[in-house]
Amino acid sequence: MNNDEEELKRLDFENFLWIVFIFLAALNIIGDLSDQEYIKTKDAYYQSMANKIFEFTLIISFIIYIYYFIRNYAFYEKATGKEKEKLFIKLLGSVFILIGAICFIYFQFVDDSFEGTPAI
Repeated sequence: MNNDEEELKRLDFENFLWIVFIFLAALNIIGDLSDQEYIKTKDAYYQSMANKIFEFTLIISFIIYIYYFIRNYAFYEKATGKEKEKLFIKLLGSVFILIGAICFIYFQFVDDSFEGTPAI
C-alpha cells in the first residue's frame, strides 16, 4: 500500500472517530437530562444512569485520545527540523489531553455525586 492510500485510510478512520464523538456527545446530553431528572425527583436511579453514561463516554474518549497521541507521536518521529519542533508542541498537547482525561476519569469514579457532564 502506498503512502496516499495509507493516508486516505487514516483519514477515513478519523472520520469514523468524529462520528463516535458525535454519538458520545449525544450520550452526554442524555446524561445531563438524567441529572436534571435527579435534581427534580431526587430519584437515585437517574443519578446512577447519568454516572454510568459519563463513565462510559469518558473511557471511550480516553481510548480515542490514546489513538491521537500515538498518531501524533508517529508524525513527530517522522518529522525533521522545524517541523519536528512544531509537532513536539502538538505531541505535548496530546499528553496534556490524556492527563486531563485521566483526571476526569478519576474524579468521575471517586466522586459520582457531582452533577453535570464531565466536559471532555
